[in-house]
Amino acid sequence: FPVTIGHVVTGRIVNTEPFCFQTASFEKFAEKFESRFGRDGMLVVADWANADFRVAAALAHERISGEKLDPDTLIGKLILQKEDVSDEERTQLKTTILSIMYGYEGREHAEVFFKAYPKIAEFKKWIINEAKTKKKLTTRYGKTRYFEHRDAFETKAFNTINQMTVADFCKKAVIEMQDVFKNLKSTPIPFIVYDSFGFDLYLSEKDKAISAM
Repeated sequence: FPVTIGHVVTGRIVNTEPFCFQTASFEKFAEKFESRFGRDGMLVVADWANADFRVAAALAHERISGEKLDPDTLIGKLILQKEDVSDEERTQLKTTILSIMYGYEGREHAEVFFKAYPKIAEFKKWIINEAKTKKKLTTRYGKTRYFEHRDAFETKAFNTINQMTVADFCKKAVIEMQDVFKNLKSTPIPFIVYDSFGFDLYLSEKDKAISAM
């Protein structure tokens, strides 16, 4: 499928035909496709777990281990005040956590999240102040985004640094996987949605392909 790079300002990779970004369920989406290799092939979807959170933690030098590695469950326990969090609740909490990080909504739970991850809170404040002061931000890979005086710094600043970095990691992975797949019959990445990649694999090459992922 055709892919565009830079579909949004943060540089995320998203298919244009078909446009997959708003796909509600990968399971339902996958039902519409079959491997081009027939019974000798299989479709696989792989993604990074909590990519935005993990990159934010790395940039902020937030030490994450044990329960802190899984923010959906940890924050779920704190917000819902119960030990067991269902899969449905985890999915909803993932959206809540992203909204808190990027300042769109969920502010009633922000205190809980930033108390659990104080260095992410400090890093976010620093990024917002940098954007307000310098009217621009530059990522570790050298990408620069400029801000106007009326820009919504509370939402755009941290979004810029974190999502641009995640997007660059994803693109680097795409390039490296292409190098591995060029020696295989399997087809790398027939569709991409940000940090989720789809693969069309020969069954006989499954182990090599998954190793490349």
